[in-house]
Amino acid sequence: MSRSCTVTMTKEQIDDFHDRQVAEEARKSLSADSPLWKGVEWFIDWFRNRVKSFLQNHLSDIPVIGKWASRISVTITEFGFTVAGTLCHFLKAVFCAPTMWKKAHEAAMRAWDENINNGLLAQTYAYGKKMASYFLEIIKQCLERAIKAHGLEVSSDEREDISSTLDELLN
Repeated sequence: MSRSCTVTMTKEQIDDFHDRQVAEEARKSLSADSPLWKGVEWFIDWFRNRVKSFLQNHLSDIPVIGKWASRISVTITEFGFTVAGTLCHFLKAVFCAPTMWKKAHEAAMRAWDENINNGLLAQTYAYGKKMASYFLEIIKQCLERAIKAHGLEVSSDEREDISSTLDELLN
């Protein structure tokens, strides 16, 4: 004889269960032991070597300045990829922290709730947009910290000069 059991759950309990499931899957895929991070680190090293090799082979052939241009470009490349490696380690630490996921989800749920009268599609869009903006801000701040960690900041005058040049080029 088989028995069946019915469990009654509120909408909040179901939503909480689904939220926890999504968060757990995200944590697994971005955990420190995930092959994703090893792949990212391998790609950074591989790409670093390809860029250096290309610059050394092609710039060194330039008459008179080739040797120096090659050395300078390799130095610039090393700084860039060192910052990229530091950024990767920062992101690994951040994405493995449950606190960050909780805060991102809370921010996205506020966007979800603000769109309650606009329908499920608008809520889904608002949630996704807020999560994307939240994690892009995390990446931006981690990049800024990685740059600062290696002493590669620019002065405020240089920052303004770069900003105005970008405005001219991109507008």
